[in-house]
Amino acid sequence: SKIYSAIAAAFYPQLVHEKTLAQVDNLKLIYHRSCQLISVLVIPVVVIAFFFMTELLNIWFGSSITSQILTPLVRVLIIGFALNGFVTMPYYLQLVHRWTRLSFYKNLIAMIVLLPTLYFSILYYGIYGACWIWLILNLMYFVVEVPIMHRKIMKTEQAKYYVEDIGRILISSILFTGILFLGISFFEVNIYVLLFILFVAGIIQVILLNKISSERPLGKLSTYSILN
Repeated sequence: SKIYSAIAAAFYPQLVHEKTLAQVDNLKLIYHRSCQLISVLVIPVVVIAFFFMTELLNIWFGSSITSQILTPLVRVLIIGFALNGFVTMPYYLQLVHRWTRLSFYKNLIAMIVLLPTLYFSILYYGIYGACWIWLILNLMYFVVEVPIMHRKIMKTEQAKYYVEDIGRILISSILFTGILFLGISFFEVNIYVLLFILFVAGIIQVILLNKISSERPLGKLSTYSILN
């Protein structure tokens, strides 16, 4: 969440600036660049953690049994956090356009529908139920709120948001990490060596994903830091 907040803080003033000047093309550019920056920085971490969750939890807890029990739970949580990050800049774009009604109604509906659901989920399924509600909530934001927003704001940009800002980067990361996972599975690797490999793989992914993204947001980061 700190990554999302930092990116939003860096790009929000520029979004406001371009909206004030009615520079629509620049506004679209900054919007997609900020969305892609979140994807480039967050997706590799999430995908690597998803594939190697058991091993990472084993390092933390020192117990393979505990790690195996918690793996499904933590995987659900990190997917929810990733989805929450994906909807960060669409939310800030709504603020730029002074359109807060959608956010108000989505939270109102979430309270009415999900609070009772959360109660019964925890009652019958414990923490697993709560984690799944968290995932479902953010999934609904991603597949319902974002399309509604794009119908009113930047009508022509929805496809680029889903395909270029997220989809291309996500699929590339899954392929890269999947190959790494399969390759490592053939060898007995010391757990700390594995941790180093995953750290290096994460950095490499960030660099490569930035290169294949349409806006190459990492290269423009210093520009926004100077402007802000």
